[in-house]
Parts: sequence; C-alpha cells; structure tokens
Amino acid sequence: MEKALPLSTQRLVGAETKRRQSVKNEKGEYMAKILYFGTNGSENPTKSLVPFVGANASVAAGDEAIIHLFGDAVVLMKDVVVNSIVPVGWPPLKETVATTIKNKVPIYV
Repeated sequence: MEKALPLSTQRLVGAETKRRQSVKNEKGEYMAKILYFGTNGSENPTKSLVPFVGANASVAAGDEAIIHLFGDAVVLMKDVVVNSIVPVGWPPLKETVATTIKNKVPIYV
C-alpha cells in the first residue's frame, strides 16, 4: 500500500504543476507576470513614477508587466498632466511613460 504524501509536499507538487503551465519567453525560460498598482498622481510626482519604472524594468528582465492605475493616479493618463510631471531625481514622467507604451505594457485605469 502506497503511503500518502504529507500535506506540505502535496502543496509543493501542486505549485510545480502550476509552474509548468506558466508562460515561457522566446528562450524557453519561465516568465513572471507582475502587476504594478499606481495610486499616486500629480500630487506626488516621484511616487507616481514607480509603477512605470517597475514595469519597464520587468520588461527589460524578460518578464510580463501590467499596470493598474486607480484613485489619484488615473489623471496620469491625461497628456496635459503627464507632460507636466517631473519627479525628483528622475527623468520627466512623459519619457518614462513613452518607454512603457513602447514596451507594449498594458495600462488599466
């Protein structure tokens, strides 16, 4: 009679099964899917940059990124607003957002 696996081992086996169903990139390596939330808008220029920088870095690392903006961050999708924001110590937000769009990162509002 076969002995049942401990519950902790069963969880690990299930996690590995899900891992095999994950998306692979063109090199055959597993990709992570990362969701970035943005809650800050023009009232906090430096924090409003965070989801876009994170998404661009994820794409550069070969992972899939998605941005979801809500609350005060929804105003960042207006050209007038994004063109006027200059975060402290970073390039203007319009440059970072342009890179995000070029990387084809979906942005949900």
